[in-house]
Amino acid sequence: MVITGNRGKTDIGYFHQAAKYDGNALTVIDYTHGGKNLDWIYSNHLKGIDASTRNSIDYVLLSEAGENNKNIDKTVKKIMDLFPNAQGVFMPHEYHYHKNHSGLLNKLKTLQDMGILIANPGELAYNIYKGKEKVEGSSYTYSRTTFVKNNSGCKNGSGLWGGGNDGDSHHPNPLHGYLETLLAYSAITGKSAVGMEYKYTDDKSIHKYFDLDAFVKAHYNCGKNTNFHKILRDKEEVTRLQNLVDKYNTKWNGKAPVSSCNHEATVESITQTYFNGSANTNGVALATCSKCGESITVDIKTTETRENIMLIPAATVIDAGYQSQKEYMLAGLGNVFYQTEKGWGRMGYSSIQGMASMCDGVRIAAHKQDGSQLYWKIADTSKKYDANGTATSDGKYMSLIGYRLNEPKEVSGFALFADALDGSLTGFDLLGGHKNEDGTYSWNVLWSGNNIKYIPYGKVTHFVHSDFEKMQVDAIQIGITEAKSNIIYASELEVYGH
Repeated sequence: MVITGNRGKTDIGYFHQAAKYDGNALTVIDYTHGGKNLDWIYSNHLKGIDASTRNSIDYVLLSEAGENNKNIDKTVKKIMDLFPNAQGVFMPHEYHYHKNHSGLLNKLKTLQDMGILIANPGELAYNIYKGKEKVEGSSYTYSRTTFVKNNSGCKNGSGLWGGGNDGDSHHPNPLHGYLETLLAYSAITGKSAVGMEYKYTDDKSIHKYFDLDAFVKAHYNCGKNTNFHKILRDKEEVTRLQNLVDKYNTKWNGKAPVSSCNHEATVESITQTYFNGSANTNGVALATCSKCGESITVDIKTTETRENIMLIPAATVIDAGYQSQKEYMLAGLGNVFYQTEKGWGRMGYSSIQGMASMCDGVRIAAHKQDGSQLYWKIADTSKKYDANGTATSDGKYMSLIGYRLNEPKEVSGFALFADALDGSLTGFDLLGGHKNEDGTYSWNVLWSGNNIKYIPYGKVTHFVHSDFEKMQVDAIQIGITEAKSNIIYASELEVYGH
């Protein structure tokens, strides 16, 4: 947490850096003294601080030497009596647990009763390397030397720490110090450790000792037997440990930290989506933050004032003299599919369950006759077609599903819904067609995707959606490039525009 043990001087070590990166400018005064315990420091340093300075101190962070001080409660009390306006934080280190300093450890509850916060890196480190605490999702092997020095006499010769036998087998290393810093800072501020900065641990521009490789060389057997430096350079692993810091702060201090993470969610992390109506209205999703792992809610981007041009309003149907969308489209009106050899295909409201195609596909009813369980079957996935439905050796699409629009529309977004992901499209182009004077169509790719990740929508349905550059079109096509099988379940296509 501090750099060298400055014995009354200001320090810019880990605790100072954690606060700085969190936006708090504070002064850290270091009263540590190598080889001395808290009672000695009390008598030889702390008692000599003038009253004005002592009264201005906000927090006192304490950690005992490597001894089993069964009177630690009395030691802490006399120190805190010197600082009447300060909050005390006690930090047991790994050696207390490694040596089972029960006299000291049994007094932690007493310290809590005295109003002292407990930041416990020793327990966390010990439990991890003993296998009592799992670092979920980690591929690292944790051992005692992940958190503690291990140099039995190798002279590093670097000169950074004197060039001699700089190591031992009981002092904490920078990873232990980083966890200690997070535990103490989070305990004081009530903030979550997740998302807090970590790169300063390896930033030599701050101080020459902030050099992980040099520390490994000096304090381990010539650079062997540790992996802490790799962990401190691995953002995902640091995040896993930060989550455990929150867990241990909650355990010892009784209140879950407030997250300081600037949450982010990927498509893969979304677990459930809720919309008010169709997909082009406001919605929220439940997700897992990709940075901290916390369950969060995120807003789903809306289509603002755009309409779903695939939807035929009931008023339009009634005004045309029909009672249902089905009757309306069977009359050849509305948004219908491209003509096949057997005639026009029925769109079926805004659904693509009833789809017909320009090429190599057929709609098939399964289970129900009302169209609610229709699927699209690709006859031959080895055949490829161009956007006009012509089989060619360099064709891109294994099948095309098309809609003819009543009138030209400006479009700028879409959503495709699927009820069975095992039969979903994993790759397709959304194509916009411009009708030429001779009746043919020229096609532009409005949106293209492959290895598509679908977002949960309700209990069964999933969807993918996106905006694209605005374009006026006379027709819309789905050009299938990838699919999990030749049976495609897709329950609805919505295209947004004006």
